[in-house]
Amino acid sequence: MTKNQTLFLSLPLKFFLFLFCLFSAAQAQIYPVQVTPVLVPPYPLHINEYYGGTTERLAVILTNTDLQKPVLNVRLRMYI
Repeated sequence: MTKNQTLFLSLPLKFFLFLFCLFSAAQAQIYPVQVTPVLVPPYPLHINEYYGGTTERLAVILTNTDLQKPVLNVRLRMYI
């Protein structure tokens, strides 16, 4: 084989190996709890206005997606 034929054969092989490594490593994490934040309009401009004592403008819906564990202890963290 010539040098060009070797390069031509090795390029598709490298590409196939790259795709194989990319798709085998790309797996989604499955969390047992799904968090859905709900904002009620009108949307406030400041973060401290999301809860004013009597009116809740930010609500969080927690959904347990793990059918094997009907009760889970959950901690929520919020970063701004």
